[in-house]
Amino acid sequence: MVSKSAVAFLVGAAAVGLTAVAVVSAKTPPPTNKVLTSLKLAATSGTQVLVGGTVAFDITALDQAGMPMAGVSGQITEGGTAVSGGFTTDASGMAAFSLQFPAAGTFQIAASSGGVTSSVVTVTVSTAVAVLTSLTLSASAATVAAGGSLTFTVTAKDQNGSSMPGVSGQITEGGTPVAGGGFTTGTGGVASLSLQFPSQGTFQVGAASGGIASNVVTITVTPPTYTGPTVLTAVLTSVPPDVNGTVNVVANAYTQFWVLADVAVGQLAQGIPVSWYVDGATVYVPPSGAALTTVNQPSEGTAGFGKGFAAGTHTVYAIVGNLQTRTITVVAV
Repeated sequence: MVSKSAVAFLVGAAAVGLTAVAVVSAKTPPPTNKVLTSLKLAATSGTQVLVGGTVAFDITALDQAGMPMAGVSGQITEGGTAVSGGFTTDASGMAAFSLQFPAAGTFQIAASSGGVTSSVVTVTVSTAVAVLTSLTLSASAATVAAGGSLTFTVTAKDQNGSSMPGVSGQITEGGTPVAGGGFTTGTGGVASLSLQFPSQGTFQVGAASGGIASNVVTITVTPPTYTGPTVLTAVLTSVPPDVNGTVNVVANAYTQFWVLADVAVGQLAQGIPVSWYVDGATVYVPPSGAALTTVNQPSEGTAGFGKGFAAGTHTVYAIVGNLQTRTITVVAV
């Protein structure tokens, strides 16, 4: 079996931009009656690689009789320019080395020694296909009043940490896609979109594309901002009527609730926004900028809301302008 010395070079010529690995050499003084006549260079691991890939090479030195020559030292070149490092053939007249290619392009690799140059081996280095590796999500704020909107920014990057334009995905809340939350990254791998939060509560917002999920951004939605007249009283009643704050109903039967509000003694609260809450979660929030919401008889200062309740115990209250009503407990059987 022919043995080979493993020789790898640090290829530092600026024009080449290659990097090599591990250096080991074996030197055997050549016989004085031998003359180096040819160098044979061969790639042993293929000549087409992606950026960052490595190609292995073998050098064979032959004398005038076509016999292997030990102890032949020489230089590796690219495009005729020497790269950092060199080679020395072992006792079998061979040397092995490898080159790493950190940049895309076509490279002409050869070996030379004492005026003898090998044939050229052409290596083609291609840019790796960009693969989506990460999504980063940020929000313009962590808190917003119900009915308000926030701007979300998604940044997509590939396996090399480079920005990726043209990535399409979806904004999610609690892992579920959000209506109107589709996005496609543009220049710089960034996409921005605005989402409205109509309900009070805490929301876990993320972004996803092709099996890649972003970090989760927690958004806290507070009660609607109100800047209108101060509401002095807001009386909540139910149909059927409650008894000491509890109303018993048939499961899924339609139950009504009414608010009667005043902004001053004897002055009904007309056109005041009303938000309804069931089990602590918002079920109705006035549209942004609305002057009147669920007020069915604005001239009477009342607002109504109704729904069927699943079997169990529930709570209902309303926020009228700046004032929260009492809570009515609903027992559905």
